[in-house]
Amino acid sequence: MAQFLGDIAFLLEMVLVAAGLVLLHRSRQETAGLLRAAAVVLLLAGTGTAICTGYFWFRYQGQGDFDHAYPMPMASMMHGGMMGREGGAMMPEGMHGSGAGRMMERRSANPPPAEH
Repeated sequence: MAQFLGDIAFLLEMVLVAAGLVLLHRSRQETAGLLRAAAVVLLLAGTGTAICTGYFWFRYQGQGDFDHAYPMPMASMMHGGMMGREGGAMMPEGMHGSGAGRMMERRSANPPPAEH
């Protein structure tokens, strides 16, 4: 999944580069300074972000982050992972460690009222 997000980001950056090239060509025909400035901004932004995206895409590929659809399974996040650490601020009080199971049991014991 993350690999496709990188691919989509790279394609959008290539759209920026293409738009910059179109504006640069048009600015040379009409000798418009503002169009030329916009073309340079688009080309620099598209090229810079494409280099950054490509670097991190290859870095994550080398680390094996694209081997699975999601970088970290939910079970490891709930038990000892990033969210399950003692004092972690990402999860409410009752969700640390084995408390997550008790919280889910309480939710299933008290279903929401039916709508009329």
